[in-house]
Amino acid sequence: SLPAFAEMIYTKTLGNPFFAMQWMEQLQNKGLLFYNLLRELWEWDFEEIKANIPSVADNVVDVLAMKIQSLPTEMQTVLKLAACLGFCFPQDLLATLFLEESIISALMVLEDQDNSQKEKGSTLSIFKSSSIPTPDSMKDEYCAASASNELLEVLLQRAEEEGLIDRSLSSGFCKFTHDRIQQCLYELIRAGRRRERLHYQIGVELRRQY
Repeated sequence: SLPAFAEMIYTKTLGNPFFAMQWMEQLQNKGLLFYNLLRELWEWDFEEIKANIPSVADNVVDVLAMKIQSLPTEMQTVLKLAACLGFCFPQDLLATLFLEESIISALMVLEDQDNSQKEKGSTLSIFKSSSIPTPDSMKDEYCAASASNELLEVLLQRAEEEGLIDRSLSSGFCKFTHDRIQQCLYELIRAGRRRERLHYQIGVELRRQY
């Protein structure tokens, strides 16, 4: 029944709206919550969910990691970069850093190859194979820098649609919709020299600008 399902949602998510959304999305992905077109109503496998789907509070980072890793690579890249700037971040600074080849290279370098084989990443190389429609100007190498805000707008809009960031703040700032999202994105950047290199490159750019 619906009251029993609502009570289970509350129990599994501790009544947290963010957890509830992530948990129910997990049910949909597993085919345990679906819309029956013939009957024109939502249906769910109550017993299967109760027995085998853990509380989202117990594995929220794992759930978020799966969601993030299913996103296009270019979106993961800009969100990981944003996570390095904090829970709340200025969009103009993100746009500047996103166009720095050394910083994107630090994020995009292949982890399973040695230094001689690692790919050199850049914003342009990402968007040449992008699965996300981008402005025509971004496909022109000579216009890329001047169109940085337009480029970033595409990705941030999609990230907002996915419920990952909130862009309603004033003064050109954005924030993640939950601190666990920032935590998960940051942890997806392998710890050690790779993460240190990324922070170093960001620091160099901040020093150059400010």
